[in-house]
Amino acid sequence: MFASSFQINNRKVGVGYPCFVIAEPGSNHNGKLDMALRLVDVAADAGADAIKFQTFHADEHYVRDTPQFSYLREIAPDKSTFELIKGLEMPREWHAILRQHAERRGILFLSTPSDRSAVDELVDEHGMGAIKIASFEAVDLPFIE
Repeated sequence: MFASSFQINNRKVGVGYPCFVIAEPGSNHNGKLDMALRLVDVAADAGADAIKFQTFHADEHYVRDTPQFSYLREIAPDKSTFELIKGLEMPREWHAILRQHAERRGILFLSTPSDRSAVDELVDEHGMGAIKIASFEAVDLPFIE
């Protein structure tokens, strides 16, 4: 049985509480810190409670010869799928910068971790109040534990 409510940092979420809105830019920072900071600003200005990015290493999820998808070929015909995904990685040193900026703007910084070191860093070093795992990780029980 699931709880009817839970807490993310100091905020109650669930039945009887206001909706908790998470802005989801994922990797749409395009590898640029200034874009990631602007995304935090847009989320805060829109009234979101949190903003959630993605933290991953392309090397751990894609092989270098991953086939190119047709829609990606149209976007960047000169880059492989791996090169495109690699370009969307969030540098780990951005976590502190984005968390501090989000705090200044009054929203919670979140990031979906896709490896154990990211979980440890986000929770232990940055006090991330919640974790949302990627759907493809839902079957990786050791990772979830």
